[in-house]
Amino acid sequence: AATSTAAWTADFQDSYWVSDRSYRAKVRARDRARVSTGTVIGNLSSPGVLGRDIVDFIVDGTPPTSAILSHPDGTFIKNLNLVDISGTANADLAGAASYYLRISTQFPGAPAAFWNGNVWTTNPVALPVEVTGSAGVVSWTYPGNLLGYQRPTTNEAEGVLFGISFQVKDQAGQLSAASTNTLTLDSIGPTVTISTPMADPHRYYGLARALSQLRGNSNDSPAGVERVEVEIRNIEDSSFWHPGSGVFVVGVSSFAIVSGTNPWTLPAPPWVYNKPYTITPRGVDTAGNTAASVGRDFFYDANKPSSTIKVPNVAFYPGGQPTVLSGTALDVVNLGNEAPTGISRVEIAIRENVSGGYWKGTVGLGGFSPGETFRLAASTPADNPVPWSYPAFGD
Repeated sequence: AATSTAAWTADFQDSYWVSDRSYRAKVRARDRARVSTGTVIGNLSSPGVLGRDIVDFIVDGTPPTSAILSHPDGTFIKNLNLVDISGTANADLAGAASYYLRISTQFPGAPAAFWNGNVWTTNPVALPVEVTGSAGVVSWTYPGNLLGYQRPTTNEAEGVLFGISFQVKDQAGQLSAASTNTLTLDSIGPTVTISTPMADPHRYYGLARALSQLRGNSNDSPAGVERVEVEIRNIEDSSFWHPGSGVFVVGVSSFAIVSGTNPWTLPAPPWVYNKPYTITPRGVDTAGNTAASVGRDFFYDANKPSSTIKVPNVAFYPGGQPTVLSGTALDVVNLGNEAPTGISRVEIAIRENVSGGYWKGTVGLGGFSPGETFRLAASTPADNPVPWSYPAFGD
C-alpha cells in the first residue's frame, strides 16, 4: 500500500527489479465514504486509463552495444571516401535514444581534426547516422542517404592515422562502451622488382641456359604487400600466358599469382622456342593499392647458331698467308614464325696438325701449344648472318 492521500509514494528496492523486462503498474484508491451506521467503508477506484492509473515501463540495466564493421581496427586504407562507414548497434530493451559517430585524424605536430560532414575542423563533431531497423541489432551507416553529408576526404601523408569512434545511448540513459577503430593511410602501391630473367645484356635464355623459374622482390610501407601478380607476354604475337588453361592466348591479358612476396617466385610456363617475351609484375598491398612495375624483355632461343669459314678457301697458301681469316655466323631460325636473338660472339680455333698444338695468340706465351683454344674473332653482332674476321683485338 502506498502512503499519503494526495501525492503518494511506495517503497520498492532497486534489487527487486529484474533487469531487461517490461512492467505494468496500476494504482487504485479508496475514499472515506461511510455507511449509515457511520462505519467507513470507502469507495474503491478501478484502474482503467493507460497513462493515468495504468503505466507501462521498462527496466533496462544493460548498456547498449555497438560495433564498426566497415573499417576494422588496425587496418590500412587508401582512402576514407571509397565506401560508407557502417556498423551495428543493439540498445534493447529500452531502445536507442541517440547515436554518436566521430571521425578524427591528427598529423604529427598538428592539432587533432574532426570531420563535420563536409570539411575537417578542429572542433569535435558528433555526426548523424542512417539507421535501418528498430529493435534488436540494427544497422547504421554514414553518410548513407543523409542530405548535406559526405564521406571524409583523405589528403594527408602516408602513414597518418584516422580514428572512427561510435557510441549509442539508450532510453535509460546508458552509453555503449567507448571504442575507436584506428586506421592507417596508405595510398601508394607496392614496388616490385625482377631479378630473373636478368636485364640486358644477360636477357638471353634457351636450352643451354634454362629459365625454369621467374623471381623478384617487392616491398610496401606502411601497409605491406598482400600479393604479387605477373603477366607473361609473347611479344611476337601479343599472346598472354593463362595459368588456368596452361596456354598462351592472343590478345587476352592474364596475371598469375606468385608464391611469396619478398622474394617472390613463379614457375615458368613451357616456353615457345625462339620467341621474344616480356614479363610485367604488379603488386597489391593490404590497403588495396595496386601498382604495376616496368616489364622486362628477354629471349628464349633453343636453336644453335651455325658458322662458316670463307678464308682460308683453298688447300695451299704461300708462306705467311693467309693474313686474315674470315667467314660468317648465322643465328638459325625459321623466319616464318621465329625471331632471331642475334650472335653474341664468334670464336675460332686454329690447330697445327703436325704437333697438334692450338694457336694461343701473339700475347704472352703465344704461338702453338697443346690444349684446344678458341680465340675471339671480330664480328658485327647486329647483322644476321654476322661477318667475322681474325686476328682481332691485338691478338
